[in-house]
Amino acid sequence: MQAVANTVVGSTGKGCLSVRLLGGVALALSLAGAGVHAAEAPQSTPADADTLTEIIVTAQKRGENLTSVPVALSVVTGDALARAGVSTSESLPNLVPGVTFRKGTTNKNSALNIRGIGTLSFSSGAEPSVSTVVDGVVYARSGMAVTDLLDIDRVEVLRGPQGTLFGKNASAGVINIVTAEPQHSFGGYAEASGADNGEVRLRSSISAPISSDLVAQLAAFYGHADGNARNVHNGHDINGYDHKGARAKLQWTPTDAVKVTFIGDYAEADDNCCAESIQIISNSAANVRGLIPALAPVYPSATNKDINNDVDPRTKDRNFGASVQVDWSLPAGTVTSISAWRGWHNVETRDGDFTASYPAYVGSSVPGGSTSLADHGYVDLNQYSQELRYASDLGGRFDYVGGFFFFHTDTKERFTRSDVTCTASTLAALANGNIPCASGSSTYARASGTAVDSVTTNNEALFGQGTYHITDDFRLTFGGRLTHDELDYTFQRVATATGFAGIGASFASANNYSRNDASAKAGVQYDLGPNTMAYFTYSQGYKGPAYNIFFNMAANNTGRLSPETSNAYEVGLKTSALDNKVVASLALFRDDIDGFQTNSFTNINGAVVSTLVNAGTVRTQGVELDFLTRPLPGLTLNGGAAYTDATIVQFACPTGAPATCYYPNGKVLPYAPKWKLTADAAYKLPLPDSVPVGVTIDTSYSWRSDQQMDIGEAPATIQKAYGIWNLGVDFAAPEDRFVVRLYAQNLLNQFYAASKVPDSATSVVNGVAVPSTTYVRLGVPRDAQRILGLGIRTKF
Repeated sequence: MQAVANTVVGSTGKGCLSVRLLGGVALALSLAGAGVHAAEAPQSTPADADTLTEIIVTAQKRGENLTSVPVALSVVTGDALARAGVSTSESLPNLVPGVTFRKGTTNKNSALNIRGIGTLSFSSGAEPSVSTVVDGVVYARSGMAVTDLLDIDRVEVLRGPQGTLFGKNASAGVINIVTAEPQHSFGGYAEASGADNGEVRLRSSISAPISSDLVAQLAAFYGHADGNARNVHNGHDINGYDHKGARAKLQWTPTDAVKVTFIGDYAEADDNCCAESIQIISNSAANVRGLIPALAPVYPSATNKDINNDVDPRTKDRNFGASVQVDWSLPAGTVTSISAWRGWHNVETRDGDFTASYPAYVGSSVPGGSTSLADHGYVDLNQYSQELRYASDLGGRFDYVGGFFFFHTDTKERFTRSDVTCTASTLAALANGNIPCASGSSTYARASGTAVDSVTTNNEALFGQGTYHITDDFRLTFGGRLTHDELDYTFQRVATATGFAGIGASFASANNYSRNDASAKAGVQYDLGPNTMAYFTYSQGYKGPAYNIFFNMAANNTGRLSPETSNAYEVGLKTSALDNKVVASLALFRDDIDGFQTNSFTNINGAVVSTLVNAGTVRTQGVELDFLTRPLPGLTLNGGAAYTDATIVQFACPTGAPATCYYPNGKVLPYAPKWKLTADAAYKLPLPDSVPVGVTIDTSYSWRSDQQMDIGEAPATIQKAYGIWNLGVDFAAPEDRFVVRLYAQNLLNQFYAASKVPDSATSVVNGVAVPSTTYVRLGVPRDAQRILGLGIRTKF
C-alpha cells in the first residue's frame, strides 16, 4: 500500500513528468463493473476534496478494494513514478519499503529483492525469486524487467510468497506492472524534460477510436544521458544511456461481454554501463608505487565514481513481445485467456580486471596484477506463455479464481573471456619489485576461452484460490498450485590454452531434470468494523531446481541445485478510517526459506570464483507500515516504514569451497537494510480563481539504515545509512492542459553505492609476498548526486 504515498495524481496521462501532482489519489482505481471491465483507468479525486477515493487493485487476479485484500501490498501509480523521477524498475525501491535493488555490471545480473530475499546469478539455469509480471505476462529473467516504465497505470508490489496465483518464481514476491488502458475518445499527452549530465527524455501517448467497438493506443519514449562519471583511460563518459521504445495497444469489444486486447512492445537500450569504480580500503608502503599510478584517479574515500579501464563497460538490450488477452464475461464470472511471446537480447562488454593497459608490470599490486581480462557476453531468450483462468463474480458465499498455466523458454548464451598475462616464470627473475612486461616478449602470453550454452525450460501448472464467507465479517481463504517443471541444458567451453587466470580448461556438460511439486496457501480474515479488516495467512513458497550454468562451470559444480522452498506467516491489519480520510495497513511477517539459492565462493580450476549454491536456511521477519491521508483539501500525505531482519540460520558451504567460506548463524543477508522509511507530501496552493495558473509543491524523502552488500559481511562492503530528498514544483494551466515542472532529485547531493564487491590484490617485491591491498568495487547509480531538471507537458 505504500506508494499509496506516491499516489497523488489524477490524470490519465503517465510518464516522466507529472501532469497533475494533486489531481487525486494515485491509488484511486475504479471498477467499471464486474467481469470484463475490471481494473479500468483511475478516477480522480478533486484537489479540494477532503476524502480519498476507493483503492482498487488486481493482486488476486481480479479487481478488489485494497483494504479487503489479505496481502501485504504497495501500489504506485504512473504519475507517482513520474513525480519521483522513476523511469525504470531499478529506482522503485525509493518508493516502496521492503524492496531493494542489486545493480550488477549488466542487466543480466541485476535483480530486485523483497524483504531481503532475491536471487542474483549469471546462470541461465536459475530463475528469480521476485517475479515481474507486465499486463499479465510473466518475465522469465530478472534482467528483462530492468527496462523503461512506459505509460504506466500502476505498479503493485506484493510482498511474500505469491506462488498460488503467480507461479513458481514468485517465492519472495511479485512486481505486478499494469500499463495504461486505451481511452475511448481522442486524446493523449506529449512531454519533454532535461536535466544534469546531458539527460533528455521525451515521452508521448495517444488514444484514438477507430470504430464504435475498436480503439487504438500508441505510446513511445526516448531517453539519453551522457553519464555521471568518466573513464580516465580514454576520457569517455560512462554510466550514460540511450533508450527508445514504443508500445501499441488495440482493444476490441465486439459485444458487452467480450473484450480483446492486443499488445505489442519494443524497447532498445544502449548503456555505457555499468562501471565499477574502485575504492581503496588499505594499502601498504610496499605497493603504493605499483598501485597509485596504475589506478589513478582512485581515492581512499567512498566517493570515487571514475574508472581507469582499457575497455569501456557497455550493455545493449532489446526487449520485445506481443500478447493477446481475451476477457469473456459469463453470468456468474469471467473467463480470461492471456497468450504471449517475448524475446530478450542482451549483449555485455566489460573490463574483467578493472584496470587499464595491462599487463604492464609483473608482480604489481594492481587489481588483476599482471593480467588483463576483457569479457564479452551475449544472451538470446525467447519465451512463450499461456494462461487460462476463470474468476467468479464477487459477492457470493464462495468466490474463487482457478486456471491453467503453461510457460516455455529457450535461451542461448555465448560468453568469451580474453586474457593477456605476464607469465609466472618472470616472477622468479624479479630484482627490484615491478618490472615491465612487453608485448611480444617471452614474458607475455595471450589466451581466450569461449563458453556456449543452451537451456530449455517447461513449466505447467494448475492453480486455484478461493474465499468462503462464513459470515459477513468472517472469511476463510485457501488455495494451491500443482507444478510440473522440466529443464534441459548443454554447455561447452573451449579454451585456447591452459593455466590462465579466469579461464578454465575446455569442458563440456549436459543434464536435465523433471519434477512435480505442490504449494499451498491458507488464511483467515475478520472485519473488526465497517472499514477495518484483520487477517492471518500461511503461504508456502516454491522456486524450482536450478543448474549453475556459467562461464567457469566445471565438473565439481554441474550438479542440480535443490528447489528453494519457504514457509511464510503474515498477520495484517488494514483500515480506511476517519470518514475515509486515512488509509493504512500494518503487516507482521516471518518467512523461513530452505535450500536458499545464493552466490558463494568455491575453487574452480585453481581460482576462487562466485557460484550459485543451495546455501541452507535463511529467515526474514519484520513489520511493515503504509499510510495515506488527506488531512486538508489540497494536501495529501503518505509514507511507509519497514523493519526487516533477514539473517542466515544455517549456511552450508559447497564442496570444494575455500577455508574462508564461513558464514556464521545470524549474519545479515545482503541488500537487506534493517530499516527503510519513505515520506511524501503534495500540496496544491489555494490560489484565488483569478490566478490563471495552479501551483503544486511536492516533496519526498526516502531513508534506509546501514546495508550490507556482501554475504561474507566484509566491513568495507557496508553502505552506511543515507537518505534521498526530492523536491518539485508544478505550474499548471487550467485542466492541466499545459504544465511546467521544476524539480531536484537528491537535493542534498548524497553519494551512495548501489553495490559493493570486495576484492584484494597481492604484491610481490623481491620475490616475497607483501600484505595485499584491500579494495571494493562500487556500482554508483545515476542519482547518487544532485540532479536539477526542467520539464514541460501538454495534453490534448
